[in-house]
Order: sequence, then structure tokens, then C-alpha cells
Amino acid sequence: MEGRQVKLLEEYTETKARYNALHSAIIKREAGILDFEPKESLDIWKRQASAMGNYLYVLEIRMVINGIEVPKV
Repeated sequence: MEGRQVKLLEEYTETKARYNALHSAIIKREAGILDFEPKESLDIWKRQASAMGNYLYVLEIRMVINGIEVPKV
């Protein structure tokens, strides 16, 4: 795998892990079981998750184009 392909895979993996953590926090917050009181509104968290989801979508397209298997993260 070339250097740029490795970087693309790393970027996807790191972003996906952060997205999953944010998504989990949003679910806990909406369920009323989040273990801290955030300063940001729930809307801001959801906007960030949406932007991250769109970015992940673009990364996945790039990975497919470059013949990189999209990992299950």
C-alpha cells in the first residue's frame, strides 16, 4: 500500500472512531444517562456528527476508488 493510501486509511479509521464516540455520547445524552453536563447544545453535537458522517462518506468513496477495503470500525 502506498503512503497516501496508508494516510487515507488512517484518516478514515481515526475519524470513524471519533464519530462513533460522539454518536454514543449523543445517544446517552438523549436517553438521559450521559455522565456529565456538556456546555454545548445537543444541536451542535448533532451538526458535528452530521458533518463527520458526510466526511466519512467522502473518505469511503476515495478508498473504493483507490482499491482500499473500507474497514469495519
